[in-house]
Amino acid sequence: MEQDDIPDISRHLIRVSEDVELYCLPAGMPSANYARQLSLIDPEAWYREDNNPLRTLIDLLGTSLPFLPDTVLLDSRTGITRLSGPLLFDLADIACIAFFPHPQSEKGTAALVSALLSSRTRRSTPARSFAPEPRFIVSPIPASKTPEVVQRYQHRAAEWIHRWLGAASARPSHWDESELVHFVPYQESLAASDTVFDDRDTWKPYEPIADWIQRFIPSPDEAESTDSSIPALKAAILSELHFPGGTAEERNKSNLVDTFVETDLVTKALLPTTPTRHRAQRHRQDRDLPHAP
Repeated sequence: MEQDDIPDISRHLIRVSEDVELYCLPAGMPSANYARQLSLIDPEAWYREDNNPLRTLIDLLGTSLPFLPDTVLLDSRTGITRLSGPLLFDLADIACIAFFPHPQSEKGTAALVSALLSSRTRRSTPARSFAPEPRFIVSPIPASKTPEVVQRYQHRAAEWIHRWLGAASARPSHWDESELVHFVPYQESLAASDTVFDDRDTWKPYEPIADWIQRFIPSPDEAESTDSSIPALKAAILSELHFPGGTAEERNKSNLVDTFVETDLVTKALLPTTPTRHRAQRHRQDRDLPHAP
């Protein structure tokens, strides 16, 4: 895409399972030539040119596939690198940060969180700034039978996250720290597996992560209300509108019934308990008369 040739990315998709609509777009096939081409990539140059190939790829994922993806998950390697930087700070709506609460990872993860909260994504506008919303996956928590060991790691991670978010200058008021962090215990079956498990119990500890992402996906009603085809249909909709000319008093009786607008005041006036104009007028006159001694 750096040479302005738009590829057909649908040919490169790999369906992960026949049971679900889940696809993988691999970064490439490892080979000597692939390694050579990878060394020529310069992400910094993408942001100095008119055509950013990374942003073009994301646009193609939303416009050129036979289906419309609900969400796009980007795999970013550990730390801040030339390749992971644009993914985290420019494209991400939500950044799931996985770390183990060891002192060696504290400073690096703190710097990453600070950079995320001060970044500005491609969806930002001059009137409003959007930063990737961080979520924290603390894993792998040791599968210890001693509760104190597990609690020590959980408590340490919670303290770190509280301090990182507290230092943010533009922290959103709706954030609840308890909903931003999830602890995943160590599972030997997953660590030693070379295939994808179909067992739901194996993936159950990761369901809260799916819930985080699900909240960013518009519901069918929301998606329909923001249908992109509406601007194209605007002219046809306006041409079908009809506004009769003249006032109701100028129209004959046959059309008056059709054009008359019945309001709440009309309904109230027609109630049997509502006095007529004559009786209401007499009521006001009687109220103005002096009372007999």
